[in-house]
Amino acid sequence: MNDGSNDGAERSTVHGLTRRQALRDAAAVGAGAVLAAGAGVVPGAAAQDTQGADATPAAPGVFSDELLHGLETDIRTAMETFGITGAAIALVQGDEIVHSAGFGARDLRSGAAVTDRTRFRIGSITKSMTALMVATFIDEGVLAWDTPVIDAWPQFRAPTDELTHGLRLRDLFGMGTGLAESPTIEFFMSAGTESALDILRSIAYLPIVGAPGEVFYYNNTLFSAGGYLPSLAQGAPLAGLEPAYAKLMRERVFDPIGMTDAAIAADPRPLGGDNATGYTRDLFGQPTAVPYISIDGAAPAGMGFASAVDLARYLIVQMNDGVAPGGARVVSAANLAVMHKPGIEVAQGLFLPETHPDTISLRYCLGWFNEMLSDGRRLIQHGGGIDGFASLVGFFPADRIGFVALNNLEPGRGGSLFNATVRGSLLSRLYGLEHNVSALAAEHFASRRERTAALAAETQSVDPAAVAPFLGWYSGGFRLRFEPDDELLLEHDIRSMPLLALPGGAYVVADGPDVMLEKRVALAADPSGLTMTIEEFDPARWLTGD
Repeated sequence: MNDGSNDGAERSTVHGLTRRQALRDAAAVGAGAVLAAGAGVVPGAAAQDTQGADATPAAPGVFSDELLHGLETDIRTAMETFGITGAAIALVQGDEIVHSAGFGARDLRSGAAVTDRTRFRIGSITKSMTALMVATFIDEGVLAWDTPVIDAWPQFRAPTDELTHGLRLRDLFGMGTGLAESPTIEFFMSAGTESALDILRSIAYLPIVGAPGEVFYYNNTLFSAGGYLPSLAQGAPLAGLEPAYAKLMRERVFDPIGMTDAAIAADPRPLGGDNATGYTRDLFGQPTAVPYISIDGAAPAGMGFASAVDLARYLIVQMNDGVAPGGARVVSAANLAVMHKPGIEVAQGLFLPETHPDTISLRYCLGWFNEMLSDGRRLIQHGGGIDGFASLVGFFPADRIGFVALNNLEPGRGGSLFNATVRGSLLSRLYGLEHNVSALAAEHFASRRERTAALAAETQSVDPAAVAPFLGWYSGGFRLRFEPDDELLLEHDIRSMPLLALPGGAYVVADGPDVMLEKRVALAADPSGLTMTIEEFDPARWLTGD
């Protein structure tokens, strides 16, 4: 059974107990005094439409020694506030990396320090890299942004004939098709259970939530399909799309830019030793390692690993009209500009208003978000979140200033708020923007932590007799089982998530990734059989016992 660690790390201990013993014992006595850390990113920002050309900003900020010292002080404070294990940053101005540094530990067991070359999972930051790779094929005339998907891959099918024949390559990357994803797609796509072919076939069954160009909906499925389109257009076999995509990213993005630590991979350990272990915080606030989950077929939407230095070099390409630090042209300036052009308005945003107080407009480009700030500056940025990691990169095109923030904590447990605080500190010191972000983010974090602690206080030990009839395998790849010490586990792929009882007969996920942690689980029997319903998931039917 997998114990939730990435590299064979021992379980975290609490007063000499294993993590799972602590979960069980805390449940037995109540958790009123236990600190349950965590903070979620909820819809919030975005206001009026101020799309348009770059404003003429004030003089570019200068990365003085005083600024860097203040920023690093803020970073260390934020690491304490949000319980960050390890972090790395990089700052870019023009075609130079002016500062890069690591903070804290990349792994709690070894205590090894984070460096600016430590690999972190970067999640959805991979999207813009995928779009860049595809743009190189557009430069060569193999594809065009307006190529109908069905022309490049005749087997393509969307939910309607109109969409099947009308969706273009640019639409797959633009988040404005009006196609949504099912509520559980994030979990299954990030659990190694969906191949590239599964992803492509699923497009025909995606829910329609609006007309093309009218509503923003963040869609990993379509973005992944776009990443496979060059291979499909060249007749690559469907069974080999994942390795073909990884090879293209190495040849057309990572190597030309000099991103020597970067890779498309499920597990970085074969690449070398300087890798961050991802962490979450369980229902009682204890840090626990999470496994390197493969997202297989959704690789173009988020399966990248990279270091802070890698991402700094990547930002130089973005700000230098497609030319790498060493002088090699990676992509044409014209097609890079297409990727940066603001598209669909993000009416409800993906961010807390507290962390983006000076954002007056938010639009999606092709793998990037375009923010217009209250002083007229344009910021192009994107975050990434995946089991155990949160990341953020951004740049100001007019000033040619960019930043990278990486950490190894779940986004909803404090990882995203840490990155927002780093961004706020930088923008405050450079431009006088986002002054109160650190305090507001800390306040939101504390509020979320209190809610989690209240939920933890309700938990009870599981009655083995009550759940005995429900143990076994379920549809969707789920398994419910006991460990020898009577810990109830909900398992899926290599994830193993403990459950605790709640008053009234329900259960709660007490440890695991954001997409599962704190979810309620209900077990029920009816004439047709046994079911397990995880909050926000479709019911899973019991298939067989162990």
